[in-house]
Amino acid sequence: MKQNIIFVLLFIVTTITAHSQTRISKNYLKSLESKAKEYSMLGEDADFKTNSINETKWEDESAIILSQKTVFTFDKEGASAAKMVRRNLLGVFLAPVTLGMSVVLANSKTGGEIQVLERERRKILLRDNYAVDQFSIMYFRLNDGDAFAAQVIKKNGTILAINPADAIVEINDNEVPSIYTAYTDPPTTRYYNPNHYKIPIENLEPGDMIEYELIHSNNQSFYSNPDYKEFEPIYYSCSREMPVVNQAIEVITENDNYYMSHKSLNGAAAFKTEFRGSNKVYRWVDNNYYKKRDQISYVNPYRELPSIKFQILYARNNSKQYLWYNSTEDMSKDLPVENLASQAKTFWFEPEKLGSTGSYFRESDTKIVSGDLYKWLKKHDVTDGSDSEYIQKAYYLVRAYTVQNGWNDYKFAKIFSALLAEKNIKHEIVATPYNTRTNVANLAFSNELAWAIKYNKKFFTNPESNFNPGEVPVYLSGNVCILFPYDNQKATPSTDTVAYNKFTQNSLSEKIIATLDPTNNSTLTVEKLTLAAGHVKNNIIEDVLAFTPYLEKDFQNYDGEGPEKTMTASSRLAFENTKKSWKEKEKPEYMKTLVEQDLNFDVEKYDLFQLINDGRSFKNQNLEFKEKYTLSRFTSLADKDILIGLPSLIGSQSRINKQEQNQRAFDIDVSNARSLKWQIEMPIPTGYTAAGFENINISVDNKCASFMSSGKVVDGKIILDVTKTYKVAKMPASDWPLLLEMLNAAYNFSQSKIVLQKQP
Repeated sequence: MKQNIIFVLLFIVTTITAHSQTRISKNYLKSLESKAKEYSMLGEDADFKTNSINETKWEDESAIILSQKTVFTFDKEGASAAKMVRRNLLGVFLAPVTLGMSVVLANSKTGGEIQVLERERRKILLRDNYAVDQFSIMYFRLNDGDAFAAQVIKKNGTILAINPADAIVEINDNEVPSIYTAYTDPPTTRYYNPNHYKIPIENLEPGDMIEYELIHSNNQSFYSNPDYKEFEPIYYSCSREMPVVNQAIEVITENDNYYMSHKSLNGAAAFKTEFRGSNKVYRWVDNNYYKKRDQISYVNPYRELPSIKFQILYARNNSKQYLWYNSTEDMSKDLPVENLASQAKTFWFEPEKLGSTGSYFRESDTKIVSGDLYKWLKKHDVTDGSDSEYIQKAYYLVRAYTVQNGWNDYKFAKIFSALLAEKNIKHEIVATPYNTRTNVANLAFSNELAWAIKYNKKFFTNPESNFNPGEVPVYLSGNVCILFPYDNQKATPSTDTVAYNKFTQNSLSEKIIATLDPTNNSTLTVEKLTLAAGHVKNNIIEDVLAFTPYLEKDFQNYDGEGPEKTMTASSRLAFENTKKSWKEKEKPEYMKTLVEQDLNFDVEKYDLFQLINDGRSFKNQNLEFKEKYTLSRFTSLADKDILIGLPSLIGSQSRINKQEQNQRAFDIDVSNARSLKWQIEMPIPTGYTAAGFENINISVDNKCASFMSSGKVVDGKIILDVTKTYKVAKMPASDWPLLLEMLNAAYNFSQSKIVLQKQP
């Protein structure tokens, strides 16, 4: 079938690979040297005068950021021909299988781009050998327009430059620490895979300082040639990865057509403005913050801790069109719900007024896409069924296009609403903030709004890659929202609460059979069956489905045909070989790493991964899979007895430090209510008996959380039953002792040992 975009996408993913040189080319090395001089990288800067601190301050810290500074500059420029050609070629390639819409979508951004130049500079003091090990490798991105420079300042004051010629490519982007990335970097995708390099730093010693500066050049596209444009907002928590002495942010705008919307939260310093020649500079400085993990656990940092958020806007007529506020002074005030409701209706019913603001979809494109999708549904007789069946099939069809095109909440809501309207299905439009970033009162940018559809008491949200009809992502769960009819702009909006899952709906169940190797009594084979639902499922599904061809079955969800009719024999063979490689190599290696991270044990061998159900269909929305792996050095000896940490098979548990045990200033956010269950079974080796269940049998139960565990021997087998429950997602600070009681019980259980006593 020509419309089977899912298979084409899957085939592209398996056949497109990134090719990077192991070493940096001579041309790039010359470019790095030239740009370092052009931008005076690591040059004199008043924000980097600090070279030392009071040795008693943060005396237990391994590394400290003495100074860090981020500078953003914005410059309008046209899109390069190469980028336009690449985009057009992709559209043409996909056109036969996407009803021609890929050409519309690929060429809809034909106006130009804004170049965002971001400079990150840091000076870090290394206070012990752990810090020396941590920073013995630096990382940097190297795309066109990027630059990097680094040096070591020895404790005697000697400065040693770092030569980028020594760098080698870093294939895995996940290995690049966040302090070497930029806020404006686009996410890595199947079409965008940046070149990252890593460089060894030799002869570091405690007391040395490393200093580096990176420049990333990123383009942000806009539709046609707008009068008004919003850039992606930036969120900045004042607490960093390490304690920070001095930190500064500067946003430099090219001219008065560029300006900034910003908000300081929870005691963070405010931006101030100054002029440098013709440039307007927004400058922010705030000092002496502890590192992130020194803050209380289970806190949403952007809603509870000192933070700032800001967004650059462009207005051709210099009209300062703040969509939420009348002036910059209003930004410091809470946003009334009625103001949000009024603006949300404008966004929905009069999108052309926004001038393609941010990533909002043009109405003309919405009509083209939704019209073609409806024709497809009608051609396949989906429109003749019941409303519920039509909604289900339409949702999955939209999900297929969302996977390919990366549609955001607004695009999804616009297109899904249009499909419902085609069949005169009454529904409401839902607008609400992302609760991971803000609440209604502190909403500051249009990009902070999430959009959904409500029909028959159910919420239909952006499907992204894996959601089913009626499933609500955790970032919207329980939110206050604005609702209004899809077909009546004059109707008075109402408020509601987005569906909130109870802990019974967000669940994990693991059945584990563990077998101790009788030849060495040290190696443990684990066979595990996992069943996940709700938010718990959605939290792990990307990892579970990685390197599996789950997209092949998507066409079944919306009555599509399989790919066999359009595939050539060579294409099928290539794809089958890719799937074989996934199954035999990539998937086991990937899952082995995840198990080691979760259990903190070495996996000697990862033997099996079997996906039973992917959780992405309406009939079965639970994720289910089997695993088998072998853990090495899992036991220890006590004379002739064996100590075995079977309780640790429930995974790593939170350990709350002493400082946090006795104080709590912030409300508690555990993301989502959920119930986690484990049943662990292990045959007792011949010649041994089991003992040491005193620390296994635990019962903690209160209004916030519970932890229940029991251990027994049945028919020569050790059986552990464990249940851990977060009964609610949000709790007041006063309930901290109740949650802490459960967390401590779970941690203590995970550290317990069962004794296998040698029989005389």
